[in-house]
Amino acid sequence: MSRGKILFQLSGSIACYKACHVISRLVQAGHDVQVVATKAALEFVGTATLEGLTGKPVLSDVFTPGHQMDHIHLMKWADIVVLCPASANTVNKLGAGVGDDLLTTLFLAHDFKKPYVIAPAMNTNMYEHPATRASLTKLRDWGIEILETASGTLACGDVGEGKLLDPDIILAKILAQLPARPLPTQPLKVIVTSGGTRETIDGVRTLANTSTGKTGAASADELFAHGHQVTFVHAGESVLPEARSSMSLVPYVSFVELDASLK
Repeated sequence: MSRGKILFQLSGSIACYKACHVISRLVQAGHDVQVVATKAALEFVGTATLEGLTGKPVLSDVFTPGHQMDHIHLMKWADIVVLCPASANTVNKLGAGVGDDLLTTLFLAHDFKKPYVIAPAMNTNMYEHPATRASLTKLRDWGIEILETASGTLACGDVGEGKLLDPDIILAKILAQLPARPLPTQPLKVIVTSGGTRETIDGVRTLANTSTGKTGAASADELFAHGHQVTFVHAGESVLPEARSSMSLVPYVSFVELDASLK
């Protein structure tokens, strides 16, 4: 199965830390990820983190020696372009056709035959500002996929729209947009584990984690869609794949049960 080539862009938002989760999952799934970050984004998450996740240098400056044609070469290389998080400033630059850094210059060189996914993250007032709404509408009309934001408590303490979507939802959206990959000669038998364990302390207390299993479920559906035989080993409260009726489901609660299921 061929790997997807993903141009993953970050703009200045405290939600950059959530983007690291998405990048990590994409790399773990075997995809080739190149990060482009604005200078503001690198104030929130450092190059060491992003390079550690992807194994590639982070690109930010249009005029880096040896990289001055990146805005052309990267667009030819990528299967899909992702902007996550997308700040109000960057959204409005894209809508206005401004190209004053590598990220925005890449957009001016974008090949509209390729998918471009934007995941906004900003304060509610910035999200609902007429300029931002007009820019998002314009970008959507141009064929860009704009993900809706979540509603909840924002970094500033306000409550409302503008919150970056859950990383697992963003991951599923990206995977759904990747070009179809060729099937291997023979379908594979694949085991996917998903969801957190729950360990009993005594008669009334347990230790557990909050993993939803969304990533595992999305991965299982993707594998099944490409003709593979999937066994889905899952926590009791894990999200299940949409194609679960065509998979073998093996539930578990504790680590001991999970370990036994994999032997």
